[in-house]
Amino acid sequence: ERNREYFAVAGNVGAIEFHASNTSITEDEAVQFDLVFISDSEMLRLPESSGLTVSNSSPSILNFLVLNPGENEWLRQRRVRQLISAAIDREELVREVFRNKALPAHSMMPFGLLGHNPYYRLDSSRAAALRAELPPGPIPFSLLTVAKDKRGQVGEFIRRRLARFGFDARVTVMDDQYQYFTRAIYETGGAVIMGGIPDYPAAYHFLSHLVEPNGYYNCRRFVLPGLQSKIEALPSLGTLAETRLLAEIGAELESEALYVPLYYYSNFIARRRTVKPITFKYGEVADLARLEVTE
Repeated sequence: ERNREYFAVAGNVGAIEFHASNTSITEDEAVQFDLVFISDSEMLRLPESSGLTVSNSSPSILNFLVLNPGENEWLRQRRVRQLISAAIDREELVREVFRNKALPAHSMMPFGLLGHNPYYRLDSSRAAALRAELPPGPIPFSLLTVAKDKRGQVGEFIRRRLARFGFDARVTVMDDQYQYFTRAIYETGGAVIMGGIPDYPAAYHFLSHLVEPNGYYNCRRFVLPGLQSKIEALPSLGTLAETRLLAEIGAELESEALYVPLYYYSNFIARRRTVKPITFKYGEVADLARLEVTE
C-alpha cells in the first residue's frame, strides 16, 4: 500500500499484487501482469502483440573471476594471471552469451561509482606477448562456476577463449547456487566466477570487501596490505584526491590480476505500456516491495 506519510509528493500506486510463481513470457501469460522480470533469452520470444515494453535497471552487478594462486605454480605467476585477464575478449563474451544484453567490464570499479571509467579498455593485444614470455606447453587451469544467470555458459566461453593461448581449462558448473555461494567458493582449489550487487554509497565500501581478510568478496582470504592501506585512506580524501587514488588502486588490481572483471549485468523488466515509467531507488532491484514510485 502507498504510504500516505511519505515525504515525497509523487507516487500514485495504491497497492501492488505480487506473484512469486514462475512467469515465463508467453503470449497468454504476459498479458496478466503489469511488471514481469524477464531474462535476455525471453526477450527474443516476447511477442510484439503482447503490449509490453522492456526496460532495464542500471548495470549494477559486476561479475568477475577470483583467481587462486594456490592452485598450482602457474597461477602463482603474475604474468599467467595477467594473460588470463588479457585473453578474455569481453565484447565477444557479451555478444555471444548475452546477445549484447550486458556490458563488458574492463575494470574492477563498480558501474556508476566514483572512479569508474566507462571508456577504459583492457589491452587485449598484450595476450600474445605475455604468452610468448612463458614456456611452451599446456597451462592447467580449473574454473568453478554456477549455472545461475548464464554463468555456466560464461565459464564455457572462457574455456574456449583461453584454449587459444595454451590453457587446459577444466570447467565445473554447479546447479545448486546455495551450495556454490555459501560453501563451494571457499573450498575450491581453482578459480571461481562470482558476482555482486555493489549498491554501496562509495567505491570504498566495495573495494574494502575485496581486500580485507574477512571481506565479503575475499573468498580466498588474500592478504594485500598495500592495497588495503590505500583503500582505507579513501574516506578521508577530497574528491580530486580520491579520484586519483582510485586510479592507482584500479591499476594495481589490474596488475595483480587476482580479480578479473568480466561483465556488468542488469535486470530486465517488461511492463504494460499503459503503466507509466518507474524509477527504482537502486539499480539492482531484488525486492519490488522496496521500489519508490516517482510517476
